Amino acid sequence: MVLVVSSAGCSGGTPDPAGVSATLKIITTKIQSAVKGAGFEPARRGQKLVKGDRVRTDATGFAELNYQDGSWQRIENNATLTVQRLTDTSKGQAVRSGVDIGRTWNRVRELSQPEDAYELETPVATASVRGTRFASECPTRDRCVFQVLEGKVLIDPVDGPPVLVEAPATLEVTRGAPPVGPTVVAPDVLRAEPWIAKNLRADRRKLAGLPPDERGDGGRPDATELRGALLVGEFRGRRTGVSTNYRSDHPNFVAAGSTADRSYRFSRTCPASGSCVVSVSVDGGPQRPLGFDGTTYVDREELLADCVDDATGQPVATGVAKVVAEVRWTPKDAVYRDGEWVVTDLDGRAEYRTEVVRPDQFGEQCSWPTTDGVAPAQQSGITATRR
Repeated sequence: MVLVVSSAGCSGGTPDPAGVSATLKIITTKIQSAVKGAGFEPARRGQKLVKGDRVRTDATGFAELNYQDGSWQRIENNATLTVQRLTDTSKGQAVRSGVDIGRTWNRVRELSQPEDAYELETPVATASVRGTRFASECPTRDRCVFQVLEGKVLIDPVDGPPVLVEAPATLEVTRGAPPVGPTVVAPDVLRAEPWIAKNLRADRRKLAGLPPDERGDGGRPDATELRGALLVGEFRGRRTGVSTNYRSDHPNFVAAGSTADRSYRFSRTCPASGSCVVSVSVDGGPQRPLGFDGTTYVDREELLADCVDDATGQPVATGVAKVVAEVRWTPKDAVYRDGEWVVTDLDGRAEYRTEVVRPDQFGEQCSWPTTDGVAPAQQSGITATRR
């Protein structure tokens, strides 16, 4: 593994007017750097890098740059990073870097001053942020994928209009083609990506060594942090009936105002091939996969229902109706733990509704099991708290 920096002497390149620098941390050995516009040579742990300096890795190199504003950035996988801008003034702090190919991980501290800025330039687009965590992967100079775990990132393609990507989501940019996305991805699934998981582990180790006032934790999550919070673990919940038109003798009947305690377990499974899936188990039952629309997790099932004779209990028509059972889970609060926002409270809504799909077989002998003679519909509310 090789990480290199180009140098013509012992000191760095040309400082920005503010005279600030980034500090290089070598996570694997044999990193190279290039300073003062000279060629690459072996880098040094703790080396100071300024505007114009470069860092290079080979296929297994792994390095971290720590910036003056408290943000940090990691690169690996045959990447070359150039420090393009570093400023620190009374009006704000700015960081701008550029990569050609390879992967980066960017953990950006909250930017609050008028001239605060953090930008990453790639061959196909520039990413601008104000407090976030995101990754980039550029397998070639013509294609990059941006993965946003927290906050918002404005991606500005070289040959198209800017695209705002709000976590948790990805955007793929290919030269000469429209961007693909933003594509919403469940936070747990995004975290399972090997490059992201590797950096989250590194972040946890790094944060553990920082003073409490430098960790950026505490307080309540904002809306974007809640969108990207990790949903995993055991939750205690209570389901409360809201409305129903089922007859009370029907097995699906839940009386309005009635309550039932439930246990919910959320987990992430990653098959040997294919994408990871977030799922839920109710009261120790089988795991059910969940969809994710950017703010809400959805457990949805559609079943065909038969019409059954009340007297005999035998079907008189098959597949006459479609029953949709749907539970929607929305994170309501989270706690910051080991460098991650973790969901602690959920609101849920369970809904059952039915519609006729074969009206030719839905006649006098087939009626709804309801009090008003119309299609069944039932709603329940759920609150759940992490154990």
